[in-house]
Amino acid sequence: MPVDDNPFQPPPSLEGVRPRPESEPETPPLPPVRPLAVAVGAVVDNVATWAFLMLYATMMVVRIGDSGFEREVERTLRTLPHQLTLYVVGGVMSVLGGLVAGVIARRNEVWHGLAAGMLSSLFGKLVADSGSAAPTSGAEVWMAALATPLTIASAGLGGFLAARRRHHLDTHS
Repeated sequence: MPVDDNPFQPPPSLEGVRPRPESEPETPPLPPVRPLAVAVGAVVDNVATWAFLMLYATMMVVRIGDSGFEREVERTLRTLPHQLTLYVVGGVMSVLGGLVAGVIARRNEVWHGLAAGMLSSLFGKLVADSGSAAPTSGAEVWMAALATPLTIASAGLGGFLAARRRHHLDTHS
């Protein structure tokens, strides 16, 4: 059958459009990530979180006093209000780490923030597992389970804020 006798012709709107060759990938590749930006963001997150934790624990020691302070501080820090405070501050520090990663990267800020959050979560999990900070109550188990996805999401928010900052600077300069 000759080509001109083909009853199935493409609609006029698709003339000139050729199908995608088999060699082209289905999805675009992931954006390039700058490892230094991710590492610095994760370090900022962890150092800021641990600095706040040390300051918070020091304030608890000063408030409680010297007699049996280790046991009392550990017991007090495991109460729900103190746990929530630590997790909220940890989330804020993750936003800061993601922001730093995005600002350093100056491209694909959200990806860099998410990667910094993943690295920070991994480091935090390794540190928590190496110590005696295992959760004991049901509320602590749930909060520990939510900590990783919330850390990653918070750092992604920091990357988003870095992208907004860059966009704002680009449009107003």
